[in-house]
Amino acid sequence: MDYTSKEEKNPNEAASEDTEDKQQTFPHSFESYQKEEVAKLQGVPAPGKILVRLTGTNYVTLAWNSPDNISTFELTCFSPTTTKTYTVINATATEVEDLCPGTEYRFSLVSVSANGDRSLRSEVTACTRPVPPDKFKAENVGPTSVTLIWDASGLLPNGIQSKEAVTYAQTKTNIQSLLQDLGLEQHYPNKLTLKDVLQIDMRSVSDEPAQSPSSLPWLFLKKLMMCMFMLWAMRDIVKKFRPHSLSHQKGFVEERIVHSELPLVTFVRLGNCSISKSQILNKLLSNPQQYHDTFVHRDMDCGDVPRKISNGLVEMGWYLPCGNKNIDVFPEPVAVANLRGDIRTFETQYSFLCQTSTAVFVFFDNLDTNYKLLTNQHAKAQFFLVGNRQSKTFDVEQLKRTASEMSLKKNHVILKNTQNDANFVKNLHSTVNYILNNLPDKTCLEGMDAIAHELGIQVDEDVKECQKAKNNAHFITEEIQDTMQFKQDQLPLQGKIWKDLAKLEKEECRLRKAGDQNIETYKSDLQIKKTELRKQQSKYDISEAMSRFISALTSTDQERFYFLKWMRMNLDNLSRKSLFSLREQYKEKCQQFLENKEEIAQLDQQISNSSLGIEHFLREMGQLYEAAVSLPENVESHKQMLHLPRLCAQLMLDGFPLELVDGDASNIPLRWKDMHAWLTGAETRVSNFEILKLKADKSDLKDLLCGLKQEAVTKLDSMEKTTMENLSKYFEQSEGHVCLVEKYKQDFVNSVKCLRRETESSLLTQLEATVDIRRGMTNLDNIKKTFTDTMEKKVLGLLEDLRKNNCSKNDAYVTDNELDRCFEHIWQVTVSELSFNGLEKKNIFDCVFSQLRRNLKQKGSSVAEKLMKVNLNNYCTEVFKVTKENFIKKLWKRLINDNSAMNLQNLADDIIDTCFQVVREKIDGRLDYHDTYTQEIINIIDDKLMFNKNIGFSDEFELSLKLHICGLSAKEFQNMHDCFIMENDPLRCLGQYKEKYRNDFKDLFHDRDQCQRKAEEFTKLCLIPAVEAFIYSSLGPDIVDKMIQGKNAFQFSTRGFFQYTLLQQLLREDAFEQYVKYISSYEHFVKGWISDQITKQFSNGHEMSELEERYLRGITTEILEAVKMAQNETYEDGIKGFIQCICRKLGQKLVIPKDALEIVMVLNNASQDSFACWLTKSVEEIEQTLQEQLKKINIKQKLSKLKMKPQDELFKRVFGCGKQCPFCKTPCEAGGEAHSEHCASVHRPQGLGFYINESDKKLVTDICSTDVHSEQKFKCFETNYEYHPYKKYREIFPDWHIPADVSIQASDYWKYVMARFNTKFAEEYNARPADIPFSWKLIKKEQAEKSLKESFSIK
Repeated sequence: MDYTSKEEKNPNEAASEDTEDKQQTFPHSFESYQKEEVAKLQGVPAPGKILVRLTGTNYVTLAWNSPDNISTFELTCFSPTTTKTYTVINATATEVEDLCPGTEYRFSLVSVSANGDRSLRSEVTACTRPVPPDKFKAENVGPTSVTLIWDASGLLPNGIQSKEAVTYAQTKTNIQSLLQDLGLEQHYPNKLTLKDVLQIDMRSVSDEPAQSPSSLPWLFLKKLMMCMFMLWAMRDIVKKFRPHSLSHQKGFVEERIVHSELPLVTFVRLGNCSISKSQILNKLLSNPQQYHDTFVHRDMDCGDVPRKISNGLVEMGWYLPCGNKNIDVFPEPVAVANLRGDIRTFETQYSFLCQTSTAVFVFFDNLDTNYKLLTNQHAKAQFFLVGNRQSKTFDVEQLKRTASEMSLKKNHVILKNTQNDANFVKNLHSTVNYILNNLPDKTCLEGMDAIAHELGIQVDEDVKECQKAKNNAHFITEEIQDTMQFKQDQLPLQGKIWKDLAKLEKEECRLRKAGDQNIETYKSDLQIKKTELRKQQSKYDISEAMSRFISALTSTDQERFYFLKWMRMNLDNLSRKSLFSLREQYKEKCQQFLENKEEIAQLDQQISNSSLGIEHFLREMGQLYEAAVSLPENVESHKQMLHLPRLCAQLMLDGFPLELVDGDASNIPLRWKDMHAWLTGAETRVSNFEILKLKADKSDLKDLLCGLKQEAVTKLDSMEKTTMENLSKYFEQSEGHVCLVEKYKQDFVNSVKCLRRETESSLLTQLEATVDIRRGMTNLDNIKKTFTDTMEKKVLGLLEDLRKNNCSKNDAYVTDNELDRCFEHIWQVTVSELSFNGLEKKNIFDCVFSQLRRNLKQKGSSVAEKLMKVNLNNYCTEVFKVTKENFIKKLWKRLINDNSAMNLQNLADDIIDTCFQVVREKIDGRLDYHDTYTQEIINIIDDKLMFNKNIGFSDEFELSLKLHICGLSAKEFQNMHDCFIMENDPLRCLGQYKEKYRNDFKDLFHDRDQCQRKAEEFTKLCLIPAVEAFIYSSLGPDIVDKMIQGKNAFQFSTRGFFQYTLLQQLLREDAFEQYVKYISSYEHFVKGWISDQITKQFSNGHEMSELEERYLRGITTEILEAVKMAQNETYEDGIKGFIQCICRKLGQKLVIPKDALEIVMVLNNASQDSFACWLTKSVEEIEQTLQEQLKKINIKQKLSKLKMKPQDELFKRVFGCGKQCPFCKTPCEAGGEAHSEHCASVHRPQGLGFYINESDKKLVTDICSTDVHSEQKFKCFETNYEYHPYKKYREIFPDWHIPADVSIQASDYWKYVMARFNTKFAEEYNARPADIPFSWKLIKKEQAEKSLKESFSIK
């Protein structure tokens, strides 16, 4: 709703408001008394002075004081054109509507008695506000000027101003102005991409000349791109055909089309032609049984679409025979060129074709003067004129003259007479056959680039990167004569040594020959053999070809792309001739496999020897690296090869087919942090609902909740849609490394949808709880306000009585002691009159138990029967201990022999700790108990129990644990509820401010100026707590951002890197106790570690101070702006209305304490202007005051006060699903919570995961990533303690993927840890020490750290 600004008020209004302030403070003033006496002389008391409360463009709100015993008033509105009268009953304010904007009105008000008599008039004049200028906007923004336009509403008769109409514009730089004129502004400052240039749109399909500067760039690019020989585009075309000359040999020809030496027959058009050249060409190339529309023509479907970009285009086609004389149209291959458009317009293309073709067929109707174009050509091509004798413009004499000048024989002129198309095509067919048989000239596409250059035609291969890559590739491949010999000389590491290494690595994965040997010992022997073979490999120097190959790969991205394609094409060309015949023989022999086994094996070896592709060079590169890194790090060849993995990674990112996928491929770095800010704002709106709501607003908290829910769903819908669109765009791009994660696309989608559902459910639940709690607080606030209002009236009454009694004396003669006695008396009397029995005290134990019983009702009759005997008060003292009843009975005897009891106790302790963290957070909120608190705790228990159901606990365990946690929670919640009842008792709250009432009373009695004190109280009691709460509700997301950026960016970027950071720190600290916490209480350890990292980073003070100061400056500015804006409005209830207006303007961000606000507003006689002045000064000091206060609070205390806990957000980011390997307890590193498979980078000896050998009670040294590819077996709860093959582990654990540990170093980290702390782990797990393999004892700390880096691909 609009309010009259200070500038727009007339003097009468200002005077009215000043009078009103005096009347409110001293209702029995002399002026009021005099007016009443005058009204009584008339018989009916007149209404008080009319106040103009609000003015809008079409309404005015009026208010007045009502005389006693008067309930009816008559209001008359006078305007220059009309007069209207309204009757107002039982109200002292009204809104006059349907007024004209910018018009002055006079209002007259009289009291009407019960018998109809009227009083004297009270009058006031008011002006409605003019309508702001409409459609106000900036146009034609240039470097030095801006054009503004708007719709004028006419002259205003009274000269007052409307609301401002605002628009924004920023002048452009000279370059921006030029780019705007050229239509290129949206491309600045980025370069035009090839996609932009080649995009087909309305600009590119129009042949119109440039109509404006914006069309010039695109016309230029179009002309530039029109004449280009696309040789590179055709290099990938490989064709296979059988000419009739080879049909008796049953042979085929397979080669790249750009290398094929073929006759080229060209078809062009001169002027208009009644014969469809393309249609005739289609019939020429089709046999009678199979017609193909190879070229688009006007008589085919959609062929009559107007040409936009095809004119000037030369279409290429090839007729390639299959060797069947009954089907083939031509016995030998032939290339066909079809020039679109008239050769008169495209002479360059025509000249190119004349110099490269074997024959040129020119279609025409009338040669006329056009024949000069034909006779001017000096080309090797044979010309054939093709005309239509039936055309009206056909001229036989002109044809004869042209044929004579071109020296054409009779058979070089083909005319369509009355015959149909079939005979005409037959004649053309005979002519083309004659050309194939008698004209020896053939051409090769690759050789046409020289002619193109002569004619000024661009060739797409001319770019320097392509030419340089071509030279590098040809240097490597041009000397290859014998493929087998080249591989032996230039790729030596792929010989017998490589094959032996491959066998050893395959055995490392399969472990089929281990027999009864210890698996880890057997793997150690394999490693020794591999090391020896690597030493033999390292004796070879890098060959010249490999040196060139690696050097070319280190070039620019574009050059590398060209190089790899040139290499592939060159190598394919070399291998094709020999491989083609070998593969044909192989297919033929395989038809009789049993009879030709030996020959097939020989052919297979020959094919392998003759094969040479890029993959061979990449394999050699891999072997060079493997051999080099097996050498000591100080050897020069070791250092020279360290960059090779980076090259392979770059190839992968370029889209080259290397199958390598990072473990975090399915992780979506998707954050819904915006929703935290939205929820904070929504909760603020709920808390300030009564402040923000205008008096005319009839909505309630239920309406607000519905609106907020809808708003939340809409916002989430928008965010989900945006995320999905971005995801689709990502997977639609053709470049980059998208192909590597294509198979994870559905995991991404599932993660988005899962996060969307979880966020929505959490938001709606929190909103419902917030509104429900606010509803209860509103009732309590109303009671407190009643007490406050009552006390205010009593004190004002006392003040009036004292003034009456002392009217003949000076107020200074009344001592403070006398005032104290009077105040104390009225206070005690009022308190005794206030009837309040106290807030209702609940039995929280009953509330919690009710929620628990509802949760367990599905557990069956036995649990229900036990619950009937439960007294929750008895479960809040004892420590929870796991007993045998907590396990499934049939498994108890098996379970007592392993560590399941320890695992279950650890699980229980972890759940208890997590739940009590939630309880502590609720207590810190200082609110009343709500059932959603218990529901949240029970949901946490259910989720964690479901997550760990493999432990084999019973319903008794679940019941006992829930009773224990709920009992302890109920005790804490009962204390929280009792404290809330005590702190919010209305009488106690009233008593807290007794001295304030006393001081206000004395100030009013002595007419002291309250402005400064009230402004300071408002700042101290209301604004500072609200600002502090605002800061703590805002800091959480910023702390998270700080932690995942800068020096912490690495450790929080992915789950894999987070794991690496944890394990690296554990290794460096070398503390056994920390390892135990990490393994046995992983979640608790991670949360503590993250909290320590936050504390460590922000303990220096300056980073946290920077964040706090940013919010302090921002909110201080907003408060000052709110005060300034509030000063421009008028208020019926004086200073109270002014303060409430400030609170409303800040209500979207600050939650003002309502108790303190009420106390500041009572007994307040401050003038608005003076109060605003002192308030501004107080607010300006807030920033420094709070900075000093916040510096005294340590980082841990601050973290506990934050609304969004950054440690929890970071935990969610890096913790993942929380699943641990069923064998060694390594945590899953897969992204999100919607992934279908769990995986981990590094697995560890199973003894560290509590696995103990059943026979000798020793810790197990087996590593699951080795066992899953061996013949070993395991048993556990999931197998009912029956042995099951490790190879078939997925039958038991289908959601886990445990790859083979192909490198013995991959788990060296954990081998080192187990060897170092073997005895301590045994003591911790109540077992005997493991038999540590000898090679494990040789692993040094540096080697363990190196293997850790290798496992997580850390450089």
